[in-house]
Amino acid sequence: MSVEPTPEARIPTILAVDDNEDALALLKAGLTARGFRLHMANDGQSALRQARAELPDLVLLDACMPDMDGHEVLRQLRETPATADVPVVFLTASSRDPAMIQRGLADGADDYLLKPIRMDELVARITPLLRRRGRERDCWAAIAEAHGRVGALRGELRALGALGSLSDDQHERLDVALGTVDALDLLLGSRLPLTP
Repeated sequence: MSVEPTPEARIPTILAVDDNEDALALLKAGLTARGFRLHMANDGQSALRQARAELPDLVLLDACMPDMDGHEVLRQLRETPATADVPVVFLTASSRDPAMIQRGLADGADDYLLKPIRMDELVARITPLLRRRGRERDCWAAIAEAHGRVGALRGELRALGALGSLSDDQHERLDVALGTVDALDLLLGSRLPLTP
């Protein structure tokens, strides 16, 4: 299974986080060969910096790392508005303990895979998450476009109101239309993500 984007399609970007360079190399080889764009980090702090800068479509996160473990990285991703909704899949070799897996999912991970990772299984698990993320981005783009159109409409209505040739009835209708546009603007603006 691989990603075959159409010319207008966006290539999914994945941030892989693991303190094991060999594990990162395997992820890079397997995922880039299947058409994904991959960024890599080998510790929690680097992962957070890259996630905030790159806004990946998905994060593959080693649960057990020195200094800052994957649970702390996940907590900080979820607390940051720009990365709060990015799907995160925990990867770990250290625990087949159901309680540990449940903790990761309870902390907000979208999925949990045990190492060694089988690339076909990984791709099968991340594909629906990436599809969901793509739909979210499409919705945000549509909301941003509608927000821009509402702003333009407001400008046109205000310019129309500045004309001295409107009757009182027309001014009244214009005020109602401007109130509606302001309400739409407020509603759409509250739905926009903090970052595109």
